[in-house]
Amino acid sequence: DSIQESINCIIKNIKSYETILKGITLRQEQIISIRKILYHKRCITQLTTGAGKTEIMCAVCKLLQIAHNGVMPTVLVLEPTLRLVDDTISRFKKYDIEIEKYSDNRKIKEHTVNICHPKSLGNDTEKDTHWLDSVEVLLCDETHHLKSDTWRKPTSSMRNLVYSVGVSASAIQQEHTEVTDIRLFTYDEVMMIGATGKLVLNIKASSMIDSGKLAIPILIGLENEADEPMLDSDVT
Repeated sequence: DSIQESINCIIKNIKSYETILKGITLRQEQIISIRKILYHKRCITQLTTGAGKTEIMCAVCKLLQIAHNGVMPTVLVLEPTLRLVDDTISRFKKYDIEIEKYSDNRKIKEHTVNICHPKSLGNDTEKDTHWLDSVEVLLCDETHHLKSDTWRKPTSSMRNLVYSVGVSASAIQQEHTEVTDIRLFTYDEVMMIGATGKLVLNIKASSMIDSGKLAIPILIGLENEADEPMLDSDVT
């Protein structure tokens, strides 16, 4: 079909879209993650904290909009906290992506990006199991939360999903990133994989530190007696 042909063309020429988000150039690991998401459709991409996972989600939405001839598919973004909901809204708007806060009207707006915390979503799903049928793209930020029933429950009501994607820094244990036998994953990992898809990318902090994209974390210990009195002059 024409949409899939457009997506295949984007995947083939993904490097040419590194500036698709206003004001930034996507890094190589972000480009790789986006290409894998578009290709696999149901998957988990695991990138270290600081790798720019929100920008990956934004770019995926922009590229899907291009593939759909300028019409945004109905997208749902799940965030684990209300603060992250607000932060993500700000980032999407920064890149000129229309985004609706679910809690404002308690409904999914079609042909745009919707964002919410999954708890309220689950409560509403109990009232009407078909009201999420319009969702075509699911983006789960901090995928490790899918191990909970609260997060997974709404995903079973999205009957017309084409993309079910998880992005996280710590969804699958590092010793399991090369595992292909489902029996070797933990129960929580199996729950996450079942809600999205297999792990297709694992970028560790060490690789980004070695390439100079992340600073080396340093822990400094200061000796201090627990009962040492604090003087007014010490308070700044």
